[in-house]
Amino acid sequence: MRGTLPIAGWDVCHETRCHLPPVPAISECDTTATSSGPACRLAASAGHDRPERPRPHQLITPGGNELSVSAADISDKSVLQAIGDRRSIRYFDPDKKVEDWKLQAMLQAGRLASCQGNINATEAIVVQKETCDLWDEIEECVSGFNVQIINQCSHLIFWVTNLNAWYGRANDGLSTLALSGALTKYHGWNYEFTMTQTVPRLMSFPTERTEQLLRFESGLAVSQSMLAGVSQDVGSILIAFGRKPGGIEKAFGLPPHYRFTWGHAIGYPLEDAKAGGQRVRLKFEKLFHKDAYGNPYMPDPA
Repeated sequence: MRGTLPIAGWDVCHETRCHLPPVPAISECDTTATSSGPACRLAASAGHDRPERPRPHQLITPGGNELSVSAADISDKSVLQAIGDRRSIRYFDPDKKVEDWKLQAMLQAGRLASCQGNINATEAIVVQKETCDLWDEIEECVSGFNVQIINQCSHLIFWVTNLNAWYGRANDGLSTLALSGALTKYHGWNYEFTMTQTVPRLMSFPTERTEQLLRFESGLAVSQSMLAGVSQDVGSILIAFGRKPGGIEKAFGLPPHYRFTWGHAIGYPLEDAKAGGQRVRLKFEKLFHKDAYGNPYMPDPA
């Protein structure tokens, strides 16, 4: 019996608890540029040039890199538990780095977040203080009360939104969904309608409109990334870089169609995640309405 890890492209054999890379088909090609699947090399014939069976507890990424991790190290914390455990961490252990497989799991969670037409407009730049030549420029941009945080954390993730993804990938994304049967006649879709009506209308949207839509999707990606981190005991906090507006874009040399959306510090907490108890939120019925605005949706008393 086979199942999958919550990391795209990584398979796990439940009998042996060892992690196996997907077996390439007879003639699989590099799909990196056209889909979310892992890149695979051409195989001349069935069974030829297949990767060797990995050793127990050997984790292989879609790119063929080995990550040293035991199946026992991978927490199976539920989504609801991760949501309940999540809180902003402001004190990180500077001597403990987040393992690469956990970092990649967080990024994969962001990559798999819901997005219109599967266009994946959200990207990220991952930075470590010890290896980044731009650190001084980055530090000049962060808000003063976040300086200690970025110097203590394990990694910084700069989430950016590619506005051109809307105009450059929506056509391929929607046509692929239509041809695959995901957009069906039951809902009024067909390939001709998609190509002659929907895509031209979407392409007519001004960048102000697409920026609003795509930044929302970036928020979804960041949220999933944070929860994936919580599930593996990695702390997170979103931080502002408002001291020098436009400084992050300039430091990284981002093209004009990219928008810096959020700074995200991650690391192992140096504080008790339960300190201070559950953070205060407005009451459920103050935020949610049932059937009509102003009619409170009352929470289950249980």
